Amino acid sequence: MKVMLIVFFDNEGLVHWEFVPNGQTVNSSFYIEVLKRLRDSIRRKRQRKWENGWFLHHDNAPCHSSFAVRQFLTDKKISTIPQPPYSPDIAPCDFWLFPNLKLGLKGERFATIEDIKVNATANLRAIPIEGYQRCFQQLQSRWSKCVCAEGRYFEGD
Repeated sequence: MKVMLIVFFDNEGLVHWEFVPNGQTVNSSFYIEVLKRLRDSIRRKRQRKWENGWFLHHDNAPCHSSFAVRQFLTDKKISTIPQPPYSPDIAPCDFWLFPNLKLGLKGERFATIEDIKVNATANLRAIPIEGYQRCFQQLQSRWSKCVCAEGRYFEGD
C-alpha cells in the first residue's frame, strides 16, 4: 500500500497537508489546486504572513516548475525561494520532515490505507514547534553550504 502526502509548513508548524487521492497523478493541474488550498490555509492560519508576504520553497519536481505553476505563482504574487539545481537535498520535507515521519511509523503494520492516513496524520500533528524551528536552522546551514560552493555540486552535510 502506498500513500502520498503533500505537506507545507513553516517555523511555526504545519500550515497545510493533504493526501493525494489514490490513482491521482501529481501533475501541474493537480498541484495548482493544492496551491489554491495552501493559500486558503495561509490566509486562515497565518494572517500576519498573508498580509505581509510569504515565500514558497519547493523542489524542482516537474509539476512544481512547470510553466502553468510558475504562471499561477506569478499571478497570485507568491514569491518563491529557488531550489538550486545541483545541490544536496535542501528541501525541508526531504531532509527533515518525511524521514522523521517515517521513523514514527517504522515497524508498524497497517490494515488499510485509512489506518496509514490516521497514523501519519497523528505523527505529523505530534511534531513540536521546536522541531520545525530546528528544521529551519538546518535549512539555513544547508543553504549557506550551497552558497559557499557557488553552485558547484557537492555531497553530504
